[in-house]
This record gives sequence, C-alpha cells and structure tokens, in this order.
Amino acid sequence: MGTDTERHRNTELHTSRFSFWIITLMHDNPLLPIIRNPYKLLMAAGLKEGQKVLEVGCGPGFFTIPAAKIVGEEGLIYAIDVNPFAVRRVKKKIAKEGLRNVKPSITNASNTGLPESSIDLAFLFGLRYVAGGLGNVMSEIHGRYCKKMITLKDTIEIKASPEEIFEFFLNFQENFYAWHPDHVECHYLTPGPLKENSIIYVEEYLHGELHKLKLHITKIQPNSRIEYKAFLGTKGIFIIEPRETGTLFTAEMQMGTKIPLLSKLIDRIMRMFFSRQLEGLKQHMAEEGQNLKRILEQRIR
Repeated sequence: MGTDTERHRNTELHTSRFSFWIITLMHDNPLLPIIRNPYKLLMAAGLKEGQKVLEVGCGPGFFTIPAAKIVGEEGLIYAIDVNPFAVRRVKKKIAKEGLRNVKPSITNASNTGLPESSIDLAFLFGLRYVAGGLGNVMSEIHGRYCKKMITLKDTIEIKASPEEIFEFFLNFQENFYAWHPDHVECHYLTPGPLKENSIIYVEEYLHGELHKLKLHITKIQPNSRIEYKAFLGTKGIFIIEPRETGTLFTAEMQMGTKIPLLSKLIDRIMRMFFSRQLEGLKQHMAEEGQNLKRILEQRIR
C-alpha cells in the first residue's frame, strides 16, 4: 500500500530545484576531482575511446564531461536525468567545453527510447534514488540496450600448454590457495572435480574486504574456456588460447543483469564495484594472472 504514492513523492523530490542545488554544491566543488578523480573512475569502469555510453543520472555533469573526453569525437555519451535542472546545467557545460559528442535529455532510465544494442556500456555512480527503480533500470538497460555493462579483463602470455592451464583449473580447490595470497577458503558444494553445474564456495579478500562467494560453473570447453556466475549479475570467463611460444590466458568479469533485483542486493553490488573497488578488483585479476604464470612456469622447469 502507498507504493505508487511514495514513488511519486520520491520522483518529485529528486527532480526539484532544491535537490539539484544540494547535488551541485557537492559535484561542482573544485576539491572533489582531487578526492574522487572522475577520469580514473571512468577508465576503471571500462570507458574507452570510440564507445557509445549511457550515463544514468548525469546530475550537473561531474562525470559527463570527463566521459565525453575519454570516448572522444568518435564516441557518444547519452547523458540522461529526470531532473530538468541537471540537464540544463549539462547543456551549458558541454557548450562551454565545445563538446559535440554528448546528448543530454530529460529521460527516465527505465524507458530511454534508445534502439536495442545501441550502447557499449552503461554506468551510474553514487545514486541513492533512481526513477523507475534501480532493479528495473538495470534490467532494462542490460536486457535491451547494452552490448555489455562493465567488463574487466586481464590477459597474460604463459609459457605453458593449454592443457596445463586447463588442468590447473580442473584442480581448482587444490590450487586456489596458491593462486593468490588473498584466497582464504575454497571447497565444493557439489561433488568435485570441476565440471559444468559445479558449485564452489570461496572466500577471498578484494580491496581489503573479505567476500564470501558461490561460483556456479556454467560452461566448460576443455583446454579453451571456462564460464561461471558469481554474485548476482556477474559472469566470469577464463579463456585459454594457444600461441607459438605458449598460451594466452584471459580472465574476464562482466557485470550486469537482466533480472530485476531487490534494492538491498543491488546496493551491495554497487558498493562492491564503485571507484576504488573496481580498481581493486582489476588489480586482483592482474595479480592472479601473474601468479598463474609464475606457478605454471616454475612447474615446467
């Protein structure tokens, strides 16, 4: 009871001049980029030159202008917000900067009107309220518009055969602890060894915090590919590709979901992957790649 009324009040609050004034005081503070570098955060989130990007909740443009400069002239930023004052401010900023690759609009992210598969990446930072509901917005974006949400990737060449790398993961439980010093617990919740539909419980430290995860193995192609699901909306992939001098190993994390999620779970995911957390996860993946290389190449000697 009262759900529609509460949503209406929330929308009115977050589209008001007062709400925008409060946000502007924080985001236009010249000290904020020093504390929270928008370029560093956006690049950690996966923004690259030439991408078409959807920014949900552009506000006064704290991330919009840096995002436009990162994607460059060949890229495009769809900067949307339900607050007309925010969109007006962004239009003034892009005019001042002389940017032509930003399309600001007063739009609800749960119904953007963009063509399907029209964007490479979508991001939102620091929003406590999202018109339309965060779960619905994420489902809408990932299900209809995005080619991908956030993708983190690390690739390294290892002087070992594809079979040797694949065997390392077949013995996942035994090798988990040596793979990274921040790995603290690993055991099967289904009968081992590793196979499709296996469920593995792991505990590891990411960006200084202990995370307890269940990994659901969804696909295995011997000596070439392993796919798994971790927490909600997150897919992991290990890609093993033979090369003349060894094997190219790629670890990839894709974050997004087609399922509307409860706000509590969404908040947890968002906290996990904002700013320094994204950088921490990316660093962790790089360290795992280096450690895998060291372990396997030492075994061969």
